[in-house]
Amino acid sequence: MNRRALLLAAAAAPIVAGCAAPLGFNPPASGLNGMLSGLQRHMGTSLDQTTAGAGALTALAQNKLSPADFARLNTSLPGLPDLATKGAGLLGVSPSSLNSLAAVNSAMSKLNVSPAQMNAMASYMGNFLNGSNASSAASMLGGILR
Repeated sequence: MNRRALLLAAAAAPIVAGCAAPLGFNPPASGLNGMLSGLQRHMGTSLDQTTAGAGALTALAQNKLSPADFARLNTSLPGLPDLATKGAGLLGVSPSSLNSLAAVNSAMSKLNVSPAQMNAMASYMGNFLNGSNASSAASMLGGILR
């Protein structure tokens, strides 16, 4: 009986923890890999879809922000330039071609990711940065995605 109760409690713990988080956001491990694994879990997308989507949004940020602002964003979440390159590579485009939301959405449609899913990815990334005490970086990212 105790074993059954323990198993039920263990199975329910992630569900209860997920319900307690605002907007379904439950921050995973820190850093870029933590963001990507949490994003994949949150979105229910494949690893390629997740990496391409986060990379495309990062490339858009890199193209829209000043070099100094993008450097501050990269300080908050190191590895973003590599993510932009990898994401664009998965989409078969250059990072510099991802210079508008329309371009990002068009490229992501190749991987069957909708504009609504891209908006959700962008929101998750902003929440991740806010949860990592990088609210100014989240604001910069949010500003270019509007």
